[in-house]
Order: sequence, then structure tokens, then C-alpha cells
Amino acid sequence: MGDLVAVFKVMPASPETDLDAIEDSVRSLVPADVELEQTETEAVAFGLEALMTTVSMPDSDEISADDMEQDFAKIDGVESVECTDVGRL
Repeated sequence: MGDLVAVFKVMPASPETDLDAIEDSVRSLVPADVELEQTETEAVAFGLEALMTTVSMPDSDEISADDMEQDFAKIDGVESVECTDVGRL
């Protein structure tokens, strides 16, 4: 088995939500076997920005993009999380 790359779109509750605090929370929730490759903001509309988070992880039954998506959705100030892409390295 190889590694997977997953991209998550983390939407804050409002334009005033602190994306830096959300990013810190995302970093703290990434499992030990998962590497946080990149985070960047993406303009959505009307001053709202999403936090785009890219991770690489082993292709195993122990870690899944669905589990991380659910964990990220529990962060204070997050409206929604969507795994927008999953692919193999």
C-alpha cells in the first residue's frame, strides 16, 4: 500500500472567525501518522475565506479522511468541513 493525499475545505462560521486559531486546532488534531503538508486560505465570497488543508497519510484502515473530517468539524468556529479531494501518491 502507498500513501494518500487528502484536501479538506474548512469553512469558518463567519468572516470574523479567527482562521489562525482554526489552523492551530487543525494542526493539533492531525494524527501522528499523518503529515500536514500545506494550509492556505481560499476566498469564498463576501469576505469569507476557507482554510484549505492538505495532508498525506498512509493508506490503512487505522486512519481515514472521514475520521479527520469529523474531527475538524468539531472545532469551535467551524461551520462545515468537506474533503474535496483524495488521491494516491
